[in-house]
Order: sequence, then structure tokens, then C-alpha cells
Amino acid sequence: MPQHGLLGRVEQRRQLAAALDPARRAPAAVAVVAPRGRGTTTLLTEAAALGADRGFRVLIAAGHLDERDLPGAGLHQLLRPLRGLLARLPERDRPAATAAVTLQTEDPGTLRDGARALLLAAAPVLAVVDDLHLADDLSAAVLRALMTEPRMPVTLLAGARSGSSLPPGTTLISLPPLTDSDAATLLARQPAVPRGRARLEILRRAAGNPRAIVQLAAAFPGESDILRMASTRTFTIRQRYGGKLAALPEPALRLARQVSARLGDEDTVTVLTAAGAGPGDVAATVDSGLLEQHGADLRFADPLAAIATYTSCPAADRADLHRRFAAALPPGSASHALHLAAAATEPSEPLAAMLDQVADQARKAGRHHEQAGALQRAAELSRTPADAARRYAAALAAANLTGQTSWVHELYTALLAQQPAAPPPSAVCSAALAISRTGSQREAMDLLLDGVRRLPAAAVDTLLIVSTAAQIAQISALPEHRATLADLMRRLDPPATAAGVLVRRAIAVTLDPYRPWPAAPVPEPEPGEDPTGRALTLAYLADAAGDARAAVRLREQALAAMRERGTIVSFPEMWLPLLMGLGDQGRYPEALALIAEVRQVCATCDLPLLELEIDAVGSLIAALRDDVTRATALTEPPWARAYLHENRRLHYYLSMTVGVAAFTEGDYAAAYQHYRRLFGPDGRTLYPDSGGHALLGLTVIAPRADRSADAARVLPAYDVPPTVRMRLLIDHVRAELIGGDQAEEHFRRSLDDPAGETWALDRALARLHYGGWLRRQRRPVDAREQLTVALHALEQFGATALADIARAELQASGGPIDAPEGLSRLSPQQRTIVELAARGLRNSEIAAQLQVSPRTVGSHLSHAYQKLGVRSRRELSGLLKG
Repeated sequence: MPQHGLLGRVEQRRQLAAALDPARRAPAAVAVVAPRGRGTTTLLTEAAALGADRGFRVLIAAGHLDERDLPGAGLHQLLRPLRGLLARLPERDRPAATAAVTLQTEDPGTLRDGARALLLAAAPVLAVVDDLHLADDLSAAVLRALMTEPRMPVTLLAGARSGSSLPPGTTLISLPPLTDSDAATLLARQPAVPRGRARLEILRRAAGNPRAIVQLAAAFPGESDILRMASTRTFTIRQRYGGKLAALPEPALRLARQVSARLGDEDTVTVLTAAGAGPGDVAATVDSGLLEQHGADLRFADPLAAIATYTSCPAADRADLHRRFAAALPPGSASHALHLAAAATEPSEPLAAMLDQVADQARKAGRHHEQAGALQRAAELSRTPADAARRYAAALAAANLTGQTSWVHELYTALLAQQPAAPPPSAVCSAALAISRTGSQREAMDLLLDGVRRLPAAAVDTLLIVSTAAQIAQISALPEHRATLADLMRRLDPPATAAGVLVRRAIAVTLDPYRPWPAAPVPEPEPGEDPTGRALTLAYLADAAGDARAAVRLREQALAAMRERGTIVSFPEMWLPLLMGLGDQGRYPEALALIAEVRQVCATCDLPLLELEIDAVGSLIAALRDDVTRATALTEPPWARAYLHENRRLHYYLSMTVGVAAFTEGDYAAAYQHYRRLFGPDGRTLYPDSGGHALLGLTVIAPRADRSADAARVLPAYDVPPTVRMRLLIDHVRAELIGGDQAEEHFRRSLDDPAGETWALDRALARLHYGGWLRRQRRPVDAREQLTVALHALEQFGATALADIARAELQASGGPIDAPEGLSRLSPQQRTIVELAARGLRNSEIAAQLQVSPRTVGSHLSHAYQKLGVRSRRELSGLLKG
């Protein structure tokens, strides 16, 4: 079945699709049983479309609350499209059939006979009935009777709240709430969705209900709207549900209001105790459609109704609702303290101290969002500015672990209001990094320097401040930020600890990233030193020293520790170098799996720059693997949303992605321009890249763009290669771009060092270029040796365009080319284009359908022809038919 964006329903789709067999000659009934808003209607709509494609005559009806007292209304709705068949029925069947489609009788037997005649004439029939539980009793009874007919070629697909109204033997399909991951993904897809903490509040209120997620996102597009719920924002919502609330008896209304004041998972017993309500009140609110009961859980059928109910109460009444909850909950419990805090209207140090304990419990359980929320409320209830500032600082530190950058900034602003002269250095640094993680690097550095100016000289934790400035400078790569860092560095005292030695060396690398930084002795860890921060500092130093395997290993260790603590986004700056390191080693499946994991996390976090960076790496891998459409789709958001001039790291990798995409499409001139712009007048890359990725790409593209001489102008900047990898790469570049008498010596040096196997793609491309050079030197045997290994590696990586070049070189050198293995050799995009071309579509028509350029289509077809061993569309069509 088509996906249409509905998440988390793969198994349910499979079950519905399996039920749709038009050859069946016996009745079959399948029902999707789920609470309102879980996606029943969408699933039934998709199934109806699939049934029509398979040859069913599809009939559609839906139960309605206001038609339950109209006998036969549902059956009439279902059969009305079959009126044109009346004239074709045998004379004996026409009276009953006419009565069935015109509602001339309420006799169940007559309606059943008439419906049977019409359905047999229209067979095979797929009857789709949504909200069957709301259908009138007569229609439901006739449907149940029809489904017991042994030779009735009708498949019934129903949607219902429970199984009580269904025919016997109906196959039941349940729709559980969306998983946390699917719910977060659905929310992230909504237009104008709020970021950060507001997303979490929407997900909490929606409780996995897809419709609730969509409605809440539309109702509260502003970041703080759902957190503050200003009366102006909720006025329309209150109007929508005002009539239903006014119609409730007073005890039922009191119960509904109590349910609306829940802060977590307060059970039904607690709710009833707090409201002073009984089973009759539950029945009244459930019958009204306002509440639903799922086992022991009592909740609003529509989360917007909960908001309307709560905000329609005066403030004093809302406080009383929370006090009632507190009285019904165990004293000393977290829920008890949170409800007391929600009811409080003035500062209270005893209550703030209770929230401190709640926060500590949440911290021990790794629930940092709850920890930060409790501390923030405790700060708001504090009696003195000093206590409030202390709690805001602690809340900020906890929020920083959740990846909620806007929340961190909000807490820092509140902290400055209480303690403007001397904010804690750790808070200043966390706030600056939060701004950096939104992509605003200049604002982040300005905020950091502002915090430094506020602090007394004796209070400045200089190493922490300078290391934070270094992190910002690494991301921005702006010369002005390196100058600021150098100025701050002069304030540093000699390191007094082993950790200080490592951090100071990392800062020095950031200040002068282009010079060689050989590996230095690593001091032993000290008691109390943060192992994750230590691992990431060592990884950065390993990158600078050219020890790629160690850098990846250390970042993987840090990631494992963060997963264990539930703080996977606490160091978002590590993800891009980790993903690129995995790619350099040819570990693309692992890199793609990590990208998927981070995307899921970002769906509930507030880390815009991280989202853009993982899209950049994902698009680079997609472009390398010949999926140009996906690469372009992934790169569009970063180009549109990021301040690229102050995020040179992101700009660097995006430019390479666009260059690889152009190369894959065969536009070598454009690809060369994208890569050449990454180098400054002095030959250095505008972003200091210890892996030399731009230089490697320039080496691949320049000969095909006939720009080898121009590309070679960057080489003087690398006269002293800083790492083993760069030394091997420079030999490769000199051989390929300059050639001459020493070309083979350079090629051999680029391949002889076993350490080069660490960088699998670098090594494969060096072999490709060496093999091509050997072929041109009329040494086909030696050429085939290099090209065979290169081709195998590039195919393993999925680098389709590069593998095509290797395959052509190997064929030109007289090497055997494996027989094509059909469509399995093609990339997904090539396969789609090939199938459309085989159906006779022109390049322009294919381009319009896939939303790519005709040049892209032509390039993909050219590569596909080569892989499949065909030369024309006619041969292609014959191959696919065969």
C-alpha cells in the first residue's frame, strides 16, 4: 500500500492489503479498532484506493452520531451508488433492491435481500464503513447478516471504537499509539511547528495520537504558546468547546476540569478522588464524547478540549484543581510537589526546596528535562535573588543536556535578571554554546565576551571560557574568531592539571589549524575528570595528528557513554567529524544509521545547526552514491536556513556535496567551480580540514574539467604535509595533476604505505588514477591490477559514478568486465529512470515526473546503459521484458 506519510502503521497496512483479494467468493470482514484520531480513516481511505486498483467495486459509508436514530441511513449511504444496477437485476429481486436503495422499508429481511442482490450484481465488492459504532442499529444488523451469507463476494473493511458492533469472525486490527520516535517525526513534519520544549509539551499532551499531534501543532505555532497558554491564544479554542462544556451536569463538568489539570500520568482513582466524583460522572462525560476511558486511564478524546476546559476556569479555580490533586497524592511524591507548585501564586522557600528534591530524583533517573523544569519552577518560587540565580544556573546545566537551546537561552536571561553582575562562568559558556548550536556564531561569541566582561577578574574560569571560544571558532572558522581566541589565550595561566594540558593543546590547534600537529604524549586521566569530554578532546587532537582510526574510536567511545546517560545530544559538535570519519573508512552503512538516529533525536530537540550538518553529510553520501535527487533535496534546507558566511564548516561540506552532485550528473565544469571556490588565494581551504576532502575532490574533478593546471596551483600550500594522510594525498595529487617523469614515483608513494588503507576512499581513488595512468603508458597488465581493486572498492562503497569510470578504464585496458546483473547493479534513481525510459518516456518527460533536469536523466541513462550492456532504449526495453 502507498505510504502517504502515515507513520508507524507498516504491519496494519500489510494486514489490510492481504485482505483485499477480489478472487475471493466468500465474505470477509476486517475491522480497524482504535480510539479517535489514531489514523483509522486514513488507513481505510488508502485501503479503498488499493481495492479499486485491484478490481473491486468500492462502496463507502460512515456512521454519524446525528444519524443513529435514522433506521437504514447507513445502508442507504453504502448502496446508493448501485442504483444504476436496478434495471439489470432479475424481476424477482427488483422490489427488495429498490426498497434498499430508497429507504422505502425498515424490514430487516427485505433490506438484506435487496442488498444481497445489488452486491452480487456488483461483485467483487469492497464495502468500507468508517465509524461503524455510530451507524444506526438497522444498518449494522443488516451488514452483520450479509457477512454470514456463504457465497457473498464482499469484503467489509470497518472502522470502529470497539468490536461490539462487528460481524462474528471479523479480523481485528488494532492501532496502538505512535511510538515516541514516530510521534516526534510526525510533529517535526508539520508546518510552523514550535521548536524545543514546546515540542515536548505537544507530544506529552498528544500521547501518541496522530490527529492530536497535527491539531496541536496547528493551534500553537509559537514556541511559548502551549507553555504559557495566553488567553488570547486559547480564546478560539474555548469558543469551540464552550457549548459542550456548558451542556455537562455540574459533577461531570467538575470531573472534566480535574482531568484537564493533570500534569502527568495521574490514574483514574486519583482523578476521581480529587474531583469527588463517581462512576456516574465518568459515564456522563464519556457519553458526551468529551472524555474516553481506556482501561484504567481516563483522558480527553481531543487534547484541544482539555486545553479549552482548563483555560476556561478562572485562575483561582485552576489553583484549586491542583491543590485537590496534591491532597489526593502521597505527600513527598514528585507529583504532589509539582501540583503544589502549580497552585502556588507567591514565593515559597519550603516549596522550592521540595522541587529541588524532585529535580534530584529526576537527575538520578537521567530525566534531565524533568530536572530542568523542576529547577526552573523552584527558581521562580525562590525568595532571594541569590537562591533564584543558583537554581536557574542548575536548571540551565540540566537543560543543556537535553539539546533545548532556546530553553537554555531563556534560563540564562532569567539568571541575568537575578544576578546581572556575576553569572556563573559555566552558565555563560552553556548559553554561548546554545546560541552557537542555532548557527549564530557571531552572536555566540559576543554573548561569551559579554559574560566575561560581567565577571570579576578573580571569578573567571579562564580555561572554560577559552575552550568555549575555541569550540565556537572551530565551527565558524572565521579569522576574527581566531583573533578573539588568541586574545583570550593570553589570559591563560600555565595548566595546573592533566586535563588542562589537553584542553590547552586543543585550543592551540584551533588557533593554527594548518600547521603540523604531531601526536604528543597523553597524560593519565585524573580523578573526577569527565571521560566524555576527555575522549572528545583526544579525538580532536587525533584528527590534527592524522590518526583517523583513533579519532573515530574515541568519538564512538564518547557516543556510547552519552547513550548510556541519555545525553546523546550534549556534544552535538562531535557528530559531523564522526560521520565523516566513518565515511573516510568506507563505513557508510554505519554512518547512515547514525544519521537516522540523530534525525530522530533532533525531532524533539532544538539543535538547528546539527540538523543542517547531518543533512550535509547525508547529502554528501547520497551524491557520492549517485542519488542526486536525494542529495539535492537534503542540501536545500541548509542553503536556505543557515548563515553560511559564519558557519564555514557547514558551508565547506555543503559545497562539496553540490560539487559531487554536479560531477555525478556529468557537469564537470560546474563541479570544478564548486570545489575550486573552497580554496583561498594562498591555496589553503577556507575551512581547515585535516582530511583534505576538498583537495581529493579537486584531484578527481580537475582532469575531467580540463583544469589540472589551475588545480595544481594550490599545491605550494602543502609543501609540508601535516599528517600521513596528507602526505599520501599530496603524492596522489602531484601524480594526477602534474604528471611528468616523477608521476609513477608519486603514485607508488601514495599507495605503498600500509597506513593508507585507513582511508579507504582515498586509496581506491589513488588506485583508479594510477591504473588510468598505467593504461595510457601502454602497460595494460599493471593497469588492470590497480583498476580491478579500485572497481571492487568503489562498488562496495556504492560510489556509482566513480565505479563507472573505473569500469570504463578497466574495459579500455582489456580487462574482463563481469556480465551485467540486471537492475541490481543500478542505483535506486537509475533504476527508476531506466524503467520509465523502457516504457517509452522521453528524457524531458522523465525529468518533469521526477523533478530533475533532463541533463540528469541523460547522465543516469548513460551510466545505466554502460552497466547493463545496452546501447538504446529498444535494447533496454527488451532487456527488462526478458
